[in-house]
Amino acid sequence: MWFGQGLDGRFVSALTIDDIRTASGVWLLANCYAAESPWPQALYRAGADVVIAGGGINYAANASVVGVDLLARWLRYGLALGLSADHGLKLAKARLWMTKNRALSKGHPVPLRDDTLAFDIRPKEV
Repeated sequence: MWFGQGLDGRFVSALTIDDIRTASGVWLLANCYAAESPWPQALYRAGADVVIAGGGINYAANASVVGVDLLARWLRYGLALGLSADHGLKLAKARLWMTKNRALSKGHPVPLRDDTLAFDIRPKEV
């Protein structure tokens, strides 16, 4: 699924909410304004166990793994270890915080912005 805005400013979507039939498992929505969008509830209605998203603008990069890409990497690692989605997300955020502090201490560019640390498990509306 890709959902967002193209470089030319036009709205682009490779999958619509109506396309979702079954969506079990853990979903991480990396696009901007995902927490405020109808996507989390649509995924829950389609059977998602957990939906993780962030609000507002979520930054990424073209040439390196930063921000939500790193969050996804560490979340997947935690889930592969058998952690719950909640604990996997906590692990991912802790790893991102350590990466940010290590980069700052060495004078390197910081590979994440605070928007990534604001991602959370979206509540399922009843």
